[in-house]
Amino acid sequence: MLKYVILGFWCLFFQGAYSDGTPPQVVENRLENPSDLQLMKLGKWLHMLHGLPCVCLPKPTFKERLLELYDRGVKGGMTYSVEVDRAIEEIRHEPRVRRLVPSHGALSPAAIRVQGERMSFVPGTDFTWDDPYVDLSYFCVTAHLSSAQEKVLLEGYFTRAPTEEEWETLQQEKEKVNLYHFLYSSLPRKGSFCGGDVGIIL
Repeated sequence: MLKYVILGFWCLFFQGAYSDGTPPQVVENRLENPSDLQLMKLGKWLHMLHGLPCVCLPKPTFKERLLELYDRGVKGGMTYSVEVDRAIEEIRHEPRVRRLVPSHGALSPAAIRVQGERMSFVPGTDFTWDDPYVDLSYFCVTAHLSSAQEKVLLEGYFTRAPTEEEWETLQQEKEKVNLYHFLYSSLPRKGSFCGGDVGIIL
């Protein structure tokens, strides 16, 4: 049975046991070069996470973090290209069109550990309510997935082949993630994207 667990003051997540009944444990290997089976499994887990009726701690959304990076750079004297300025303005005035869901916030291969067929998920410090495509696009970019792999991840998430609109939405959201990483790399970095040493075992 899955259950809610509060870890410290920064993340609410659910914790389970391996299918053989053994308790959760830390798995050291990052999810590198994921197989189709692992991507399908990850998609299903994200769909389950996004459907949880849980209470998230108040944290900035991905959009808010993106805009904060840009504004911080401008205040610090950074000059960006016309293309970056235009993209930021479009994002700043973009209306919300999808319902917010519980989101990991920074789901990268570093946040997923594997041991054989087992996978565990390290909770992120950016866990909050957010657009469901944040987790999907963030992982696609940071894991450098191919188009074929992205479609497998979406198939696991939607439990069917993605529509053309869903595919195009993922590509649009990936552009925002790439912009976020560009802005992030242009500023002094403090801390890390993920924290903690206990995760979700599936």
